[in-house]
Amino acid sequence: MCPGLPPVRCGLAQYCGPPVLLSRDGATGYDLLHLAQSVWSGTGCPVSDNSAEKDIARGNGASVVAHTIDGGKCSCCIICTIVLMKDYFAGDPRTNRERMLAGDLYIADDPDNEAVARRALKLADEYYRREVEADPNARESLRALVGSLGEDAYVKPPLFVDYGENIHIGSRTFINYNLTALDVADIHIGEDCQIGPNVQLLTPTHPIDPEPRRDKLEAAQAIRVGNNVWLGGGVIVCPGVSIGDNSVIGAGAVVTRNVPANCVAVGNPARIIREI
Repeated sequence: MCPGLPPVRCGLAQYCGPPVLLSRDGATGYDLLHLAQSVWSGTGCPVSDNSAEKDIARGNGASVVAHTIDGGKCSCCIICTIVLMKDYFAGDPRTNRERMLAGDLYIADDPDNEAVARRALKLADEYYRREVEADPNARESLRALVGSLGEDAYVKPPLFVDYGENIHIGSRTFINYNLTALDVADIHIGEDCQIGPNVQLLTPTHPIDPEPRRDKLEAAQAIRVGNNVWLGGGVIVCPGVSIGDNSVIGAGAVVTRNVPANCVAVGNPARIIREI
């Protein structure tokens, strides 16, 4: 067998699986295997400059990754991986970061996003370490991490974020250990809130349709938590949800829909059990 190829990128997509070795098709020199809707692999021999190999690659809008030739015939097998992917962004000149910030579908491979995420990871770790050591500058690390931090707001570390810059925390709000705030879109937490341990605020979404999800498209919807809201331990708030002022969400609830002001909601999915 031929040695495996390393992961390769063709056009808009990447195939990281092993090459698939197929028997020769006498008519074209190739068999094709449909591995998934976006990936094809072919092998066979012989190969020449005007062979079916290049015809296949050209016809699918992709290029041949690699092949091994000895005297016009392959010394063992000829391997090519041709990756097909729909161009979801035809005519859209924006970067993936610009698409993300606009709330549109994007692919998470933007170098600016990567830089912001790396900075957030370092600042979250710095905040944790400074807080453990009772460093009076710990709050400055938290302030640098999030988009805005109200007066006397406090977050018990550790906390986990995507970018940090899209998180806004109101004055006098208390957030307990292990907040996970995936801030691909804005997360606004109001004033005087009580956020229990292990709460998850999750803005990212993924397509229900399998093809764009396989092609790694994603988006996000903002989360808004009003003033004087109490989220019990382990609450999960899903993308696009708003929770009104003074409402209480019981521990472990999964909030999939908006909760109006002055309500108590519990359960999975969360349902309103009474008004306050």
